[in-house]
Amino acid sequence: MRPTEPTEKTKRARRRREPLAPAALASIANALAGARAGYELCARRTNDPNVAVAVISAANSASSLLDEIAVAAATHGLDVRPRLRMTDRLRWEWVASTGSMMEKSADARVLAECARVLGEVVGLDVSPLGESIASRVRLASAEAWSLAAAVDAGARWRSCGVLAASR
Repeated sequence: MRPTEPTEKTKRARRRREPLAPAALASIANALAGARAGYELCARRTNDPNVAVAVISAANSASSLLDEIAVAAATHGLDVRPRLRMTDRLRWEWVASTGSMMEKSADARVLAECARVLGEVVGLDVSPLGESIASRVRLASAEAWSLAAAVDAGARWRSCGVLAASR
């Protein structure tokens, strides 16, 4: 080994000194913005007022978490505000339309995709921003999985005709 090459010990020390990984923050911000777009689409398209209220609440909490991450990242000199592109919006519309055609429940399909998107970023390290942000990211993912499971169970319940027969 040449003396100019960093050793494993110095590489680890350098990684510890780096305050934040901008790519991780950008991934989390993009996931939150995408999930918020999915929630808003689901709230517009759903026929169930309970689902609409739940997804609007989830969209609001994703927005507030996104704002909190942007403020905390700005103190470290990073700009992580995502720009939602038209292709992102069209992707969410496509997810909803395929959900309504294939599974007869666009709500369940959109919420499952929101949960998947948020689940991908749960393990990313945001500890320099504080444990509260890391725990809120985990909570947002858990909320998305819970909403997806509840709406999917409700859709399966309705497809059996149990609710239709009771009306």
